[in-house]
This record gives sequence, C-alpha cells and structure tokens, in this order.
Amino acid sequence: CVCDNHYGKYGRANNCNLKCKGDKSKICGGAWANSIYDISQVNIKPISYAKMKQHTDLPGEYIKKIELSYPDPHLCKCACESNNRCKSWTYLKPSPLSGERPICWLRDYVPKAKNAKLYTSGVK
Repeated sequence: CVCDNHYGKYGRANNCNLKCKGDKSKICGGAWANSIYDISQVNIKPISYAKMKQHTDLPGEYIKKIELSYPDPHLCKCACESNNRCKSWTYLKPSPLSGERPICWLRDYVPKAKNAKLYTSGVK
C-alpha cells in the first residue's frame, strides 16, 4: 500500500479485475495492480504537516521498518495511518550520514521525543 500524489511511472495496468470489498459493483485492483483515483474535485482537507514534528525522533523498538522509494514524510505518516497497530512513526530523510534511501519506522507505542536534525515524527 502506498500513498502518493504522483502516478503513471509504469503506465496503465491491464490486469485490474478484482472487485472492491466494500462495493462489488466496482473494480479496485488486481494482481500487482491497483486502482488510482483523482480526488482533486472531492471536498477534503488538504494534507498538513500540523501533526508532524520536524527535527524530532521517536527512538526505540519498532514494529516495521520501511525503505521508502521517495523522500517524503507523508509516505511514512500514511503507512502508520493504514496500519492498525501503529501508534507513532519516524521518518529519516536521506543524507550522506544516513544513507541514500529514506527510512520509515512504525511503532505500536509513543516513545519520548528527542531532538534530531534529519528526522520527522508523528503520532497517530
């Protein structure tokens, strides 16, 4: 599962044939495929950094570590929101010190916050 504001890198899928669990009259994906929806005309609140704390690490044990394909803390936040066990998350941006790939850690508790320049964290 990936949340993103960009699509089309791999072109149009021709294997979307699975019916949606919530509405069997609609198609919601297929093997190695998913449905993409344009929600630009839907009246929703824009994504905000308000629940994100930049330069903040929530260190400690984690339930899942994810190497992200794109450097955006929203992807980490979205991963936490879509995981029932997740209570907090920490995003590490890529740098010469931390490595080339951005990393996301999901936790099933909320650890004590610590100042850390390369990190962004949030609580669900």
